[in-house]
Amino acid sequence: MEETKGLCETTLCAKRTPGYLQLELSAMKHKTGKAVQEYSARVEKTLHELCNVRANNRSTSDTKAIHVYIKEIT
Repeated sequence: MEETKGLCETTLCAKRTPGYLQLELSAMKHKTGKAVQEYSARVEKTLHELCNVRANNRSTSDTKAIHVYIKEIT
């Protein structure tokens, strides 16, 4: 339930700017003693949020292009 709430907030209520999210994604590091899966989940969540913020109010083709571009640069 909490995970679903977090996903909805991330998807529908973006509170962070694209620039902030890009910096956060670039600075993200694996924490010693934490599972790689946890790190991967944090990266994916931030990447998903960044893609959604960038793609807001855009056409489907623009949205796909934004997702591809962001994945290539990260």
